[in-house]
Amino acid sequence: MSVVAAKCPYCGNTIDAETERVFGICPHCNLTYNTQNAISIVNITDEETQKLVENREALRAALAEGDLNKVRFASRSICNVIGGDFLGNYYY
Repeated sequence: MSVVAAKCPYCGNTIDAETERVFGICPHCNLTYNTQNAISIVNITDEETQKLVENREALRAALAEGDLNKVRFASRSICNVIGGDFLGNYYY
């Protein structure tokens, strides 16, 4: 088992990701993350991480409101940081 430094794409905290697993569970926010996404963003700045976390929250809120324009905007913003993000691409 190989463990590498990564960053949770939901809360932005540093985590240890097992490279053999497709998904993991963040010990900080308890959300399931895609391992490759978490590894790919480990070196982004704190400012970029905060924007990613804010866009995730905006996506959740927009989905709850049913506001498709906000959903598309938040999804596009997520994809600008993590090109292969499932949720970002799903709604974008």
